[in-house]
Amino acid sequence: GECDEVLDVGIGDSEEQVMLQLGAPSRSSYVGDDKILHYDGLGLSLRMRRLKVHAIEVHKGSSFSGYFPRALWRMIP
Repeated sequence: GECDEVLDVGIGDSEEQVMLQLGAPSRSSYVGDDKILHYDGLGLSLRMRRLKVHAIEVHKGSSFSGYFPRALWRMIP
């Protein structure tokens, strides 16, 4: 099925689009051939396959202190 966009990031978006939209991830890890971009302050993990978003995971524990800098980043044209 279709997955809704989260913070204007959706399935099929390139890693470059993700970085432009959300900035650099808090950390990244690998599972098999997949790269996972973790945005800890947003409670968000993006599973990348072949440099494109393959899956989006939303976690509990996002915080305002993590969201605020990202919100400012998104305001920059």
